[in-house]
Amino acid sequence: MAKAFGSLPYEINVEIALLLDSDRDLCTFRRICHETKNVVDGDKLSFWRRRFLTRYDKPRLSNKESKNALTANTRYKVAYQRRQKWLRNGAYFVLGTKGDERRCLEVLRELAIESFASTTACNGSSKNVHQITQFCASFNLSRSIFKPPPRRYRKDAKPDPLLLTIQLLLIHISVDVGDHMPRGLQNASCCYAFPTSQRFAYGSANDHPVFVGFNAQEINVEWVLHVANFFRYHLVTPAESTLYPFYELLDAMQKPKAWQRELKNGEVKLRKVWKGCYAFLNRPQMASVRAGKGENGNQIFMDQLNHEQGSDCFQIQNLKLEVVSEQSMPWPDIFEQHLQARTAPVNRAKTRAQHRADTGEPVGPPMGFSFAGDGNDMQEDFFASGWLNPLPSQQGIPGWQRMTMMKYYQDVDGTVDQDALWAYEGVVLPGGQVMLGRWWSPGEGTGEDQYSGPFIFWNVDGSIDDDSMIGDTQA
Repeated sequence: MAKAFGSLPYEINVEIALLLDSDRDLCTFRRICHETKNVVDGDKLSFWRRRFLTRYDKPRLSNKESKNALTANTRYKVAYQRRQKWLRNGAYFVLGTKGDERRCLEVLRELAIESFASTTACNGSSKNVHQITQFCASFNLSRSIFKPPPRRYRKDAKPDPLLLTIQLLLIHISVDVGDHMPRGLQNASCCYAFPTSQRFAYGSANDHPVFVGFNAQEINVEWVLHVANFFRYHLVTPAESTLYPFYELLDAMQKPKAWQRELKNGEVKLRKVWKGCYAFLNRPQMASVRAGKGENGNQIFMDQLNHEQGSDCFQIQNLKLEVVSEQSMPWPDIFEQHLQARTAPVNRAKTRAQHRADTGEPVGPPMGFSFAGDGNDMQEDFFASGWLNPLPSQQGIPGWQRMTMMKYYQDVDGTVDQDALWAYEGVVLPGGQVMLGRWWSPGEGTGEDQYSGPFIFWNVDGSIDDDSMIGDTQA
């Protein structure tokens, strides 16, 4: 056999090696003879660059790495072997604190950061995103959000923030259980800790602010993930029969999707057409949920969701987003008073430790947008104006944004009805495909008595190649 490979041209041996899907087979091929070893290790390790690019998007290389072929190819080799090891071996995710969990999370973060990095146009395809989806199909990362840890863990043990951040980033996988998904993700409708997520979702801004930390530039990722888990329960749980009967009828383009462009800070790009849903309870029920009475199992609180009962489609809150100029967008002082969308964030740091944990100054100016004219909520037209504020990277992942919006109605003379305002504050996930957060009624209670609840919006534009991208600004 060694003579057979030795008689072949070098280029043919390279192509044979590249066609070996299994890394184990590649190792065997390398040991056959001097010629096959030279294919893998020779020519300044150029084979590893080609091997890497068959599985992953092109990585970002520094100027120094790019100028030296051996240095660049060594980077490809090391990155390929590390990724293949941890994507193959995986981990059983509990709190994200064990060594194998942490290594896998670091690889997934790297894949997310470098996805679409080599593309010049948004074509909706990324090898890195595909690898992430396949990993989630094989391991429990996206199927065990807030799953109680085994008894051997301390009762007060907290999940690693990187675990929560990546689970939030991948919420589109957690809520998509259709037949088009990989086998390991189909019928993955088991949801954990729903009573706890329900309590968090209806919690007041005093107890659970959306943004925390120095300059309020850090996302309260635990709270936002609880909101995601709350809606996941309603979307994918057949027995609950709230949103599931409508959601399962949607095709893939009508469900939450992965990001479809490179993730960057200071960038404001959103698609136009959105679906969404909010949940609410009456005041006595909300007070009981906030008191934790649903977590002890003695009481069950039925969430009210703004969908059309008996409909054969997913008739929830539909929105069409448009960019507008500051001069033409309604944004009276009362809107700013409640949402503080254009006000510079307040320095909340009080200790040296908090200063060291600073996530950075705002990375870009806010951008105004409007939902005026095309929003429909329970067959009642409304108007809405809001702002997008770019945020710094969270756990090393770029592309997050703060969304603030006021939904309002107009009197017959066109003035804003200030007695019917609904404020929204939330997080736009990297890639601009999903928004999650809190709504509240500015006129109904303050502090711990604030009347509020959770919301989710996701983009449903039919094609990434159409002209429906709005906003294209960078800090």
